[in-house]
Parts: sequence; structure tokens; C-alpha cells
Amino acid sequence: MTGRLIFVGEIKEPVANSVHHADALSFMRRLQPIGSGIDYWAVADSGKYQLDYQMGQRLGHEYLEFVGNHPTLGNSNLLGWIVNDMSRTLDHKGKIDASALGFLRIVNDYAMAAAAILAMPSTHDAAE
Repeated sequence: MTGRLIFVGEIKEPVANSVHHADALSFMRRLQPIGSGIDYWAVADSGKYQLDYQMGQRLGHEYLEFVGNHPTLGNSNLLGWIVNDMSRTLDHKGKIDASALGFLRIVNDYAMAAAAILAMPSTHDAAE
């Protein structure tokens, strides 16, 4: 595929009284005192790998549904902030928790699907 990839949706400016990601997503929490920031990955694994991985997958779906319904400029940065906070879950071997892996698996599955669509030859490419 030649040329630059372009997002075909619409990134909107947030509207007054819109839902804030820290309030809408179950895996985030506002830090106290109010206004001091957000914990973008406030998830505690149970130590049961399969259950934690599945929980992460559910959270991945929750995230995708949220950004799909709220495609704002601020939310376009959300994944980076989440991954940054996931880095705090590193164990002594430098590996992240199972919930974080499950979350990233779901996000990656959708990224791969979108990339496959973008890699398909378009009618424009066929005409060249």
C-alpha cells in the first residue's frame, strides 16, 4: 500500500458535560486529592493467571467500546497513558501482569484486523 494511512472516522472535540474516561472506565481511578491525576491502570491481579488474563480481555473490550463511542482527540492518547501505567505492574523478571497482557491482546487483535483492511488493495491502487 502506498501513501499515508488515514483515520476515516471523525475525531471530535469533547463537549461540555461529556463522559470522562476516568469516570467511565472501570479500570481507572482518579487520584486523591481530586485534580492530582488519574491512575490509568488501577487493576490488581489475583495471582490466578487464566482468570486475570480473561479479566484483562474484558477490560480490553470495555476500552475499545469506550473509544469507539467517544473518538475524541484526548481519547486518542488514552492507550499510551494506559500502557505507561501498566509498566508499574512489572514483576522481578520485567514482565507485566496477566490482566495487562489480556487487555493488550484484545487491543492488538483489533489493530491487526484494522491493519489487514488497510493493507487490502483499493480500487485506487488497482487503477495505477
